[in-house]
Amino acid sequence: MISTNSGYNATNTHIHPRTVNWFGIFSVAMGGCNQSLFLIGALIAGQGSIPGQGSAAVLLLIVGLLLSWAATPGWTELVMMYPNRVGGISATCAEAFKPYSPILANLTGVCYWWGWVPTCGITALLAASALHQWYLPWMPIPFIGICLILFFTFINLCGIKWAMRLAMPIAVLSGGLAFLSAIIPIYSGKVDWHQAFSYHLTVPFPGWFGQWTSIMAGIYLVGFAAPAFEQATSHVGEAINPNKSVPQAIFASAAMAGLYFIVLPVVWLGVLGQGPLSGDLSSELGPTFAPLFGAAAKGVAAWFIIFNMFHGILAPLAGPPRVLSQLADDGLLPEFMSKRLPSDAPWVTTLLTAAMAIAFLFIGDPIWLVAAANLTYLIGIAMPNVAVWLMRRNHPEMERPYRAPHGTIVLGLLAAIGWLTTTVFGFEQFGLKTVIIGIAFAYAGSILYAWRKMSDNKKMGLPILGHTLHLKLTGSMILVLALDAIGYFIAVSHVPTQDISLITMLEDIFVIVALLTIAVGLILPGMIAHTAVEISNAAEKLVQGTLADFTRAMRALAAGDLVAAKADFKLVPVIVHSHDEISEMAINFNKLQEEIGFAAVGLEGAREGLLKSQTELTKTNELLRIAEKRFAQEQIERMRNEHTIVLGSVIEGVHWLDANGIIKYENPASAKMLGYEVAELIGKPAHLTMHHTHADGSVHEQTQCPIYATLKDGAVRRVKDDVFWRKDGTSFPVDYTCTPIFGDNGKPEGCVVLFTDITERKKAEEIESANKKLTMMYEMQKDFTSTVSHELRTPLASIKTAIDLVVKRMVGEINPEQDEVLGRAKSNVDRLKRLIDDILDLTKIESGKVKMTFMMNDLHQVIEEVVESQRDVVQSRGLYIKTELGAQMHKIPFDSDRIIQVLNNLLGNAIKFTKQGGIMIRTKDYPQENCIFVSIRDTGKGINEMDLLKLFQKFQQIESAHENEEGGTGLGLAICKEIILRHGGKIWAESKPGEGTAFNFLLPIQERRVTS
Repeated sequence: MISTNSGYNATNTHIHPRTVNWFGIFSVAMGGCNQSLFLIGALIAGQGSIPGQGSAAVLLLIVGLLLSWAATPGWTELVMMYPNRVGGISATCAEAFKPYSPILANLTGVCYWWGWVPTCGITALLAASALHQWYLPWMPIPFIGICLILFFTFINLCGIKWAMRLAMPIAVLSGGLAFLSAIIPIYSGKVDWHQAFSYHLTVPFPGWFGQWTSIMAGIYLVGFAAPAFEQATSHVGEAINPNKSVPQAIFASAAMAGLYFIVLPVVWLGVLGQGPLSGDLSSELGPTFAPLFGAAAKGVAAWFIIFNMFHGILAPLAGPPRVLSQLADDGLLPEFMSKRLPSDAPWVTTLLTAAMAIAFLFIGDPIWLVAAANLTYLIGIAMPNVAVWLMRRNHPEMERPYRAPHGTIVLGLLAAIGWLTTTVFGFEQFGLKTVIIGIAFAYAGSILYAWRKMSDNKKMGLPILGHTLHLKLTGSMILVLALDAIGYFIAVSHVPTQDISLITMLEDIFVIVALLTIAVGLILPGMIAHTAVEISNAAEKLVQGTLADFTRAMRALAAGDLVAAKADFKLVPVIVHSHDEISEMAINFNKLQEEIGFAAVGLEGAREGLLKSQTELTKTNELLRIAEKRFAQEQIERMRNEHTIVLGSVIEGVHWLDANGIIKYENPASAKMLGYEVAELIGKPAHLTMHHTHADGSVHEQTQCPIYATLKDGAVRRVKDDVFWRKDGTSFPVDYTCTPIFGDNGKPEGCVVLFTDITERKKAEEIESANKKLTMMYEMQKDFTSTVSHELRTPLASIKTAIDLVVKRMVGEINPEQDEVLGRAKSNVDRLKRLIDDILDLTKIESGKVKMTFMMNDLHQVIEEVVESQRDVVQSRGLYIKTELGAQMHKIPFDSDRIIQVLNNLLGNAIKFTKQGGIMIRTKDYPQENCIFVSIRDTGKGINEMDLLKLFQKFQQIESAHENEEGGTGLGLAICKEIILRHGGKIWAESKPGEGTAFNFLLPIQERRVTS
């Protein structure tokens, strides 16, 4: 309308504190449900020259409520689609009408607000009148009304939570008294049911058209109050649990409206009759409470009206101001209207609502003013029914926390049509002044929208007033309205005053034209202008973007600048929901964008191809012109990179020092060995950093440093067994080479030091030296053992022979004491002989002098032979010996003599250390290692864990051997181990004290002889 940019952002960015529950919302919404109390008198009796409808007003209240109920499910679905907004169904239209027209959203919200303003003043006057009559006769009624408005304004400015805290007890009292006012007369039998259901319609002129006009005027006025329970939709963004609490509050309010618009009017008509209902209800409702309250009934009736009117003051100051603030947030009203207090109360719009209510109160809130506001209110509640239908049709995919039952969306549209029909045929009954003021209210929103757009244009540096299509169309429609008014006055002035029906018909025509000016002057121009502006904006972006790029690209292409010959393209489709020439224009414009996009892609492809060819040609020429120079540079760079990579990857340390011994380069390996980061070493003096001290701790003078000498005389030096020092103060041994770097003058300009950490090498040398010493000592020990054993054999044999001759009395008789001593000597000689034999055997086996003779032998047969040879010894000790030979393969390669030696040794040990029980010999296949498993288990005392570790060592005898009378040599198990190892097998023991011992060994199935 004003700006060339009529787009808007209808996304609410303000987050409201969620502090209210469903009962608080319901309590505030009762301020709309109970508006039948001040409406019923105007419907029955009228006001001044405006006629009423008589007792038929009760039926009209019911019809009006049914229209509202039909719209309720759709309203609920619409507000729940946007759970962070406030202001109810009309404010939500700012989102729903976003693709169509911002003016349409602005019109709906502002019209809704206008419809609520007179309610605040009327209810304040009625409450003030009751208080003046009963309690404050000395205080003027307007002053009391103003005080009430200011008080409830203050409560609302404290925040919605406080407003609802006040509304809840008032709702309980007013609702409770409403139920009593209906139930008491019914229960006491005071209702004249014939009178309650006998209705008379007052008509302005006779005939069916007069009846139709009267009915339409009544339902039109009812439309002002019957849908008032939509007030429960105003606080979705402030509800604690909106998905649950808001629908509960809406439908609870709709149910309560049934009490106020159906039950109470029927009962009161049956108790009081038509006359009292058109008077002051605070004085007339006493008979409905009398059967229960007696003389106090009039006071109860007065407080019933007062409490309900308190609701009527509170509700318009709670919900409607939030509509204006929400529209201001959306960019549809002046920005100052969005200001809020810390309590989140919209203080500007709340004060504006209170000020307008007080202004209307001063002129008495006449019925014609209420009817004028009702025009805007019906727009504010009818348009949401259209909005929810559009959302269902165009956006079925959107999330809907509440979904209206099937068919109720159409019922809402029918309700909107019903309200429109009552406006056309009933609005004129309230006079031309009412029609003009109602239309002015409707156009007020557009003026405020123009204000916001001019303000936004000023901030953006745009022209404040634009010559727009919207402005032209709206101005034309206002001119049509003015001409229609002039024509109406001319026509009416020529019609006889007694022909009321003709005058009424002319007034109806004027109302139709007036409504059409709102549709054609605001809504339709807004939609057309919005769509045109969308296309204009898209075209402007296309012209300033892609087409401008095309022009620049073609000029650059002509100039040979292929880099600049580039056109960017971004498709921004224009979406139009109408089905007319404008939508066809949008479709064709979108096709134009697509074609331009294809052209942009083709241009880009051609540009890329030419650019590629140009680049390749330029590159070829460049290579031909500077090939030699570039090749040389590449070679130098390659060598530099290779040297850097090589130096960085070598494990030796590398220093590059300048002529003063300052480090210019340090490879990573060097820095790591010295305990530094590379960057820490660059620029430091090498000698003072890593070469300042000798290995013995004495100071290493720089003048005596080989590296320093190389820097002076240019000689290569190789140094061994020196030390370098780390950052942490520790040293490590190094070998290093110092190589000079000569300048053009032939003098040293620096040097490269290549060093190696020889710590591991020195350790290895020390270990190798120790191993050589150990090997030498071991060989000496073996030679000594072998020599001693051989030297002892001959005299030991002579001693054994001599003792045997004496013991056998071959050299004479000996006494018993001598015999005992010689017997012990013989036993020790025998033991010593076995020890010498074992030492010689073990020495020969270890040195490889004993040759193993591997033959395919039957292992089981060998085991049985050994067992039989030992059976007598076993049985003589009272023991048993058993075999359990389970291996499937019997013949395997082994030296039978040596394996018999192993079996005899192990079996002999088992016999010696077993006091009771016996011995079990088992064999089985051992496929894991391709071997035969042999186990000799006894039931002896067992061996502790520490003894198991030294069991197969030389000259080791476990504790059990010392307790046994038959001591061994300590070499038997070591010999067994060597024999099994030479066969490529394994031998080990398993034992626990008190549970016996098992000696196990493995013999390979295939030959695996080990020679050393």
